[in-house]
Amino acid sequence: MSRPKYFTRREVSIHNQEGDLWVILFQKVLDLSSLPPKPAVTSKDIEEDVRIDCFVEPPSVAVDVEEDARIDCFVADFEDNQSQKSLTTGVVQDDMFALLAFGGKDIDHLFDADGQVKFHINPETQQIDTFSPFRKFIDMPTQERVEEIYLKKQLQDKIMVNKIMERFDLQRLNKDNSNFNATKVSKDVDSGPLPWWKDEKYVIGLLTAKSRWIRIRNMLTHKSIVLEVCSEETIDEILLRYLKFNNHARSYTWKHHGQNLLMSETLETNGIHDVGLKAEKLRINDDDYIPTLDLYFNDDLTEA
Repeated sequence: MSRPKYFTRREVSIHNQEGDLWVILFQKVLDLSSLPPKPAVTSKDIEEDVRIDCFVEPPSVAVDVEEDARIDCFVADFEDNQSQKSLTTGVVQDDMFALLAFGGKDIDHLFDADGQVKFHINPETQQIDTFSPFRKFIDMPTQERVEEIYLKKQLQDKIMVNKIMERFDLQRLNKDNSNFNATKVSKDVDSGPLPWWKDEKYVIGLLTAKSRWIRIRNMLTHKSIVLEVCSEETIDEILLRYLKFNNHARSYTWKHHGQNLLMSETLETNGIHDVGLKAEKLRINDDDYIPTLDLYFNDDLTEA
């Protein structure tokens, strides 16, 4: 099994526009640039929507007025910017707005712990519906589908509780119930085509648990660069990042404090510990403690 590729938040954040769209979901990095196109709307339609969204009707619950106003104004401002960008083409995908609004960012808040789109009781219709304050996005289930998923979950929870109670009753009576297995209760409440957030083909890697800054110093040219890397990356993987600055990086021996580095190991396992948290705790500038990796030329040029 191949190792996953790790990304820093800074790397993900620059992919935030239509045609180049990445998002973070449950620590996975998804590339949504190739999402199937959906019916588009013209910029004229969007301008009309913006005018409608800028008007915030007083909701039935007074405490929600400020929150609803902030959400609607955010959507209106974002759509206004997108409509200006689309004037040259005159076409914008309506169900991409919510994803573009969070392009390059974390979208965990749109989903529950089970990976389902969050739902709520619509205050206007009193029905169970998807919670989409930033408008619906691609593959979002319909209101009827959300109700079906919710009712199936409720039924499965009820069945599970009944089976557990049945098991406890049998145990109390010292009766064997070898046929009981709570895991037999199906939890698959989804059917049909996989939505994009459950389709592994869009996953291109994982978000790093913590990024680190290192200094790489070429002892031949005496030039240094400071590079942000993932704490999970091996020295070999860091070398791949460094190739954009030096095509012949493989022709160097990598050392730290005079000791050869194990290229298949991480910085931590090579004894290069992350002092960032300790520096923060001591309230000192961790930029003064960036570790330096020294590169010594081997005089055996590899192919660029």
